[in-house]
Amino acid sequence: RRPRLASLILVNFHSTTAPLIFLNTPERILFAIICSAQEHNFTFSTQTSSKMKTIYRTTTGEAITLPNRLACGRQPGEHPSENNMKETKPSVTLPSQVVTLDQVRTTLKKQILDLQRPQIDLVLLYLRKLAESMKSPPLDTDWESFGSLIGKARESIGPLNLVSVVDRPTEVPMLTGNATEKDDNWMLILLAALYRLSPVLNEGYRKSLFRTLGTKLREAGLANTRLLETFYGATRGVWNDSEFVKLVAILDMYFVRFPDHQHSGARIGTGESRYKECTALKSLLDFSEQIGKSIADIGEWLWISVLHDEFKVITKPGQELDNPFSYTPYLKDLRLVGRSAYSAANNPNMHLFIHAIGSALGVQRSKNAMMNKNSEACPDTVQNAIVFAYVLILAKEKPGDGDMSSQDWLRVWKEGGSKMNEALFKVYNIWANMEQMRPGTVGELVRSKAIAKLNLLNF
Repeated sequence: RRPRLASLILVNFHSTTAPLIFLNTPERILFAIICSAQEHNFTFSTQTSSKMKTIYRTTTGEAITLPNRLACGRQPGEHPSENNMKETKPSVTLPSQVVTLDQVRTTLKKQILDLQRPQIDLVLLYLRKLAESMKSPPLDTDWESFGSLIGKARESIGPLNLVSVVDRPTEVPMLTGNATEKDDNWMLILLAALYRLSPVLNEGYRKSLFRTLGTKLREAGLANTRLLETFYGATRGVWNDSEFVKLVAILDMYFVRFPDHQHSGARIGTGESRYKECTALKSLLDFSEQIGKSIADIGEWLWISVLHDEFKVITKPGQELDNPFSYTPYLKDLRLVGRSAYSAANNPNMHLFIHAIGSALGVQRSKNAMMNKNSEACPDTVQNAIVFAYVLILAKEKPGDGDMSSQDWLRVWKEGGSKMNEALFKVYNIWANMEQMRPGTVGELVRSKAIAKLNLLNF
């Protein structure tokens, strides 16, 4: 019933080019289904529709219904401009109490050194009082984001200018003791460090962070840095509070605008808030800088529909992606959206495309990038990545190859032949010869695929 598909399969069984190189995405998927069906004694029935296809096991008559075009790619996500935040600052609800920063600082310091689990209201009250004490140098221009005026030119502002504060009266007991402004240096870094540590599940990585953060705390004036690990263990769960997370985000946004601020060292922890659940966006921005091509130029090398669709989602106009001082990088912690449109889970093909190429370029961060278990990328994504990787690095070995346009290379990809075989061979060899990576990483995926392909094709 599918003579065109059958002829294509026949061509590719006898072709010396890469398997399925001539098939488009739905045909490749259907070909994989056919192969799997033959292995398990399934045969295609004549019962088809525009949306579904039923296959039957020949030995038992068992029916399996499959979509004609299997979906792979993104789930719906939200952009910050869709959240009705035009001319409205994000809000944060904070405890309100008639106490001084010195009183709150003293109380929190004593609880930290005594390894007591602090009330979240005490932590929020301390961060509020500390933020209220911060003043920036005069702004050189108006600071705006999504129509909200954060600060006027020549005005000095603090972190709380970034949000609309809702007061919540509290009565947190105050303690006596000794604390000074110098203690703010390490106390803020400690709270930021606990935010950074909170989501870390890998024990080895967590221990590495303890060492790195301990060094930073020592430099900031904390003598007993061993308390970080103990205090972290005693306070788990505290640092997931939504208002605490919002304060971390606005502090980081403030320090990005004023990197020379005396407390900007806290970005060793608060920096995790920037581009949180925006992995695909951040990867695209970094990739653009790394290869020296504009975002628009990269778009010309995306040849399959799912990559193009995800690229349009990531680069949707009106999201202030060109404004480094926008609310957009903090959309998750500021609760600007429910599900981020910029996450790797929402853009699995762009995530794989960028980091597959990065792995070929030798970028360790790309090799270690984690695949999302709940979002499957399409098979063609790796093939598209091979061509662009070859153009970026390997084709430069031959004069003239690097000058070919994206459309020239698209024809090479479609037509196959010796040039496409050369691209496959070289990129597969780079991937295959990488060191063994952690399971679940992009590096491990492309390495295993490359080894399998080279064995299959006898390269």
